[in-house]
Amino acid sequence: MNKIATEISLYIEENGIKQSYIAEKLGISPDLFSKTLLGQRRMPATEFFEICFILNVDPNYFYQKFISEKIA
Repeated sequence: MNKIATEISLYIEENGIKQSYIAEKLGISPDLFSKTLLGQRRMPATEFFEICFILNVDPNYFYQKFISEKIA
């Protein structure tokens, strides 16, 4: 599973946000968004930035978690 997708999934779950809400805002099906979070589909960079915008989270938040995991 993609670590950034994992972090996004955890953030969504921890903050009580529905995946279907994010998918709707992205203009994709909830199934397609679920596949992205499960690592069954690559997340385009533009989609990553859109997700961050929708969540009102700085992209560096997820990137720093990704980098710290790589270093550890």
